[in-house]
Amino acid sequence: MHERPAFLPRLRASYTQFSSREQVGGWQVGVEDIFLVPGTGLAVGADYGQSGPGDLQSYGVETRYYLFPLGGYLNLAPTLGYRGLATTTYSSAGVSLGLRLVVVPSRGGGTDLSLSQQWVAPGQAQEAGLTTVTLGYALTPQLRLGTDWQWQRSNLGQDNRWGLGLEWLL
Repeated sequence: MHERPAFLPRLRASYTQFSSREQVGGWQVGVEDIFLVPGTGLAVGADYGQSGPGDLQSYGVETRYYLFPLGGYLNLAPTLGYRGLATTTYSSAGVSLGLRLVVVPSRGGGTDLSLSQQWVAPGQAQEAGLTTVTLGYALTPQLRLGTDWQWQRSNLGQDNRWGLGLEWLL
């Protein structure tokens, strides 16, 4: 199958809305799927986001290893990284483990959909789970409209947010 990834590395900047927190607004920036060794499934991503007042924060870095050929329409990657979350009712930081599923109906960055599940600080008192759905759609060959929805759960509370922004394909 194709060696060239069906989903491309990208920079992202988004407006976010924390609907679980009385519609508090914020922002998020990140980089996705930077392949460390071309032609292999090893990639990294990083992000940082916070609410306008700064009382809600999320940041992290993760490595992914895509298991299937990169040019396919479907891929699955186990993830390993570090993530920090801070809200007004709970905080969690530590190793994050997870899985990421990517569906690519349009090769080369035109459109893709991903679903990821992460566990932050698994087995610890401050353990948290994150479920994230992202969707990207090309506006030009280099610029995409991106959106994401995220649900955070811990023993001490729950939060959710959505974001809408621009992605620049690298």
